[in-house]
Amino acid sequence: LGTSEVTPLELVTAYASFANGGLGVEPHVITSVKSAAGQLLYRQSVESHGRVIDQTAHAMMIDMMRETLLTGTARKAEIPGWDAAGKTGTTQDYRDAWFVGYTATLVTGVWFGNDDDSPMKKVTGSGLPAEAWNRFMRAALSGSTPVPLPAATWEPATGLFDPSAPPMPSAPITSSPSYPPGQGTAQANPPPPLVMNAGAEGSSPRDATLPEGGLRPPAPIPNVASGHSFPSQPRPKGFLEAIFGN
Repeated sequence: LGTSEVTPLELVTAYASFANGGLGVEPHVITSVKSAAGQLLYRQSVESHGRVIDQTAHAMMIDMMRETLLTGTARKAEIPGWDAAGKTGTTQDYRDAWFVGYTATLVTGVWFGNDDDSPMKKVTGSGLPAEAWNRFMRAALSGSTPVPLPAATWEPATGLFDPSAPPMPSAPITSSPSYPPGQGTAQANPPPPLVMNAGAEGSSPRDATLPEGGLRPPAPIPNVASGHSFPSQPRPKGFLEAIFGN
């Protein structure tokens, strides 16, 4: 998504950490192998990378991505009775459309796009991918008991915003300046002209009172040697002139 290419497997692996309570997982295809007689020949050892998402950040992300299915762009993916979360994605020119979502027991990613990377006809992550995810998850979770997503409670940082605090007083409104009687208005009492310390150290003769209109003529460029003019270059001959002469 965005500026870098990410495969569906990479996205689903990353989102699995949210469904797993913030603990990283290693994706695999084969969980176990048994013989025809039922003897266990191989079992995938489940290894965790430990905590890869801070508990507070994990809780915040769960809340935000849960809201995506309730009131956001993935409302078509909502599964009644199930606590689920996820995120839609659409790349430039509708070349890729994603939805990656999860419950506490299953993570699924859906990608729509053309193999030749050509644009699609306005396919967005909130459309077909969210609908396909919803249909698959309904079938995959059929008969299962809904389980809430793992999420710790978190409190907003103190000092940033307190909804119970009284409103701040309004900024004072500055009235227009008043003048003593007989001295007119601001138009009749313009501010004095801007005068720089002409001739002082660090200043130049241009640092003086601005002329009428407030514009200064361009100043000469310092420390530049006198230049010389370049001779004009002859106009190149055209095709007909090169053949027939001028």
